[in-house]
Amino acid sequence: MTEELYALLEDLASRGARSADGLVLPVYKDPHSVSQLFTKLAKRLGIKDVTFHTCRHDVASTLTMNGVLQRTLMEILGHKDPRMTVRYQHLAPGHLREAMGKLSR
Repeated sequence: MTEELYALLEDLASRGARSADGLVLPVYKDPHSVSQLFTKLAKRLGIKDVTFHTCRHDVASTLTMNGVLQRTLMEILGHKDPRMTVRYQHLAPGHLREAMGKLSR
């Protein structure tokens, strides 16, 4: 969790945005419930073609393009096999061009 997200959740909690059990984010026994709620929220906000799982791909890609080590990324994503982590890493075209430009320097 980023410091910004933590601060946002703390702020919500301090303003009384808690459920009956005292949590800012509700706890669901079924992980698919979180995914379904996220998809509904995205649609309500007019955000197309995004799912909760999309966020995992974005995190992996962003951290990779910012130089985070593969092993660290595996830990963050909870992967045991590096091949699974590689499936989550997508490099932006600009990042690839920048990398190839380093050959000329």
